[in-house]
Amino acid sequence: MNIPKQYRDICEMLFQATNDGRVSWIEMGGTITVRLPDFSLEIWGGTDERSIEFVAMGLRDPKSRELFDSWYVEDGETDFEMMKSLFVMARRQTGGIAKRLQKLRDLLKTSEQIGGAAPEVLVIESALYGAGGKTIEVAHILRPKIESGKIENFRVTNEAFGSDPVPNVVKTLTIKYSYMGQSRSASFPEGGKISLPEKDSP
Repeated sequence: MNIPKQYRDICEMLFQATNDGRVSWIEMGGTITVRLPDFSLEIWGGTDERSIEFVAMGLRDPKSRELFDSWYVEDGETDFEMMKSLFVMARRQTGGIAKRLQKLRDLLKTSEQIGGAAPEVLVIESALYGAGGKTIEVAHILRPKIESGKIENFRVTNEAFGSDPVPNVVKTLTIKYSYMGQSRSASFPEGGKISLPEKDSP
C-alpha cells in the first residue's frame, strides 16, 4: 500500500524535520520511536515472508502499549523510497552517527595518526609442555605453525618440541592464547593433535 492519505503530510513534514535534526528518535528493540505527549509514533523495517523489503509506521498508546494504528509500504511502491529514507535517517540518529562522524572530522583536521593496526587473529602467548611441574616453553615452536589465523592438526610429541622434559611420563601441552582479541586457554595430551582456536571456546 502507499502512505495513507491522512498520514501523507505528516510523513513529509516528519522527513523534513528529521533531516533538519529537529526530531528526537530513540531505538527500542529494533523499532525507532519518537515520543509525543499522548502517544508514540514508531517506524520499523524488514522483509516479509516473500522476501520483499518494507517500511512500516504505527501509533502506540504509552499506557497500554497497544499499537492502535499501523500501515506499511513495500519495495516497488510509490512511497517506499521516501519512507525508507526516513527510517534510515531516524536509525542513524539513534546510532549517534552524526556525533561519531564529527569526532572523525575533528581527528582528520589534526596531524595525529588515525586508526591502529588490526589485532592479529591468533596469538600464542605461552605454551608449556611437561608434567608434574616440570615444563618447557614451546611457544616459539608453535607460532610459525599459524596459517591463516589458525593451527590445524599439529601433533604433540617430544620430537616436535625437540625435548622430553619428563621421560617415561605422559605430558600435557598447555597453551595460553588470544583469538580475535579474546584471551583463551587450551590443553592437549601428548600424542594428541592441536587445532586452534578450539571451536567450543568462548
